[in-house]
Amino acid sequence: MGKQKNLKNGITLDEEIYIDEKMKNGIDERYSNTPPYINKVLNFKVNLKCKNQKQKELHKLIREKEIVFCSSSAGTGKSFVVFSTLLELLKEDNQYNKIVLIVPTSVSGDDIGLLPGTIDDKMNPFYEAHVQTIKKILRLSGNNDVDKIVEDLIKYKFIEIRPCNYLRSFSFSNSLVVCEESQNFVKHSIKTILTRHEETCKLIMVGDIDQIDNPKIMKNKSECGLIHALDKLKNLEEIGTIELTECVRNPIITKILQRWD
Repeated sequence: MGKQKNLKNGITLDEEIYIDEKMKNGIDERYSNTPPYINKVLNFKVNLKCKNQKQKELHKLIREKEIVFCSSSAGTGKSFVVFSTLLELLKEDNQYNKIVLIVPTSVSGDDIGLLPGTIDDKMNPFYEAHVQTIKKILRLSGNNDVDKIVEDLIKYKFIEIRPCNYLRSFSFSNSLVVCEESQNFVKHSIKTILTRHEETCKLIMVGDIDQIDNPKIMKNKSECGLIHALDKLKNLEEIGTIELTECVRNPIITKILQRWD
């Protein structure tokens, strides 16, 4: 008799048990000796077409540097390039086993604890836009059923979402760590993230200093961790810094920003 199938996921029960164990303990090897379903989860296409020279530079920095700080204006495509590059790296034969998305959870005075529901319910408003960016990348790359692809990437811990609030005593290994909206991290939060970083990691911090929502930073810009890091760490060999200013989303955004102040 053949192995019993788990019809919901289309994998054997033995494979499901194996995957669950690896997710608990972390995947230390690349996926050549793992059940076929692991490779199936990563069987998606990424087709990044950079729209200008700065996007090409950002893509190159992410692949070459250990840490990258990217400050950019609205509509420059920074998140699209970052997540496209990280998805490329996740698929490749290298040391990286997962993408970890770190998001700030204190925006416009509302702390995560004030939101109702489970921790997933509380986190959803902070990361949903980035999940939608990943889906857009996969859709434009010619993949079908992108909702299922992303669902599996999250389910099997190839993509993890973490609030900055809970990083103490935690370290990242074999991970592609990205901090979105990092203009809303205060200095000590950026320092916390940087000191969780192991040699087997890559860390990208992305933000727009013109879209600061954290009340503490709005009162005192010197508290902005992204601004501080760009100033203090820009000349380290392992670190890349870049600023994107050319809007690619919609030309009217540039006109609005030029007149807003």
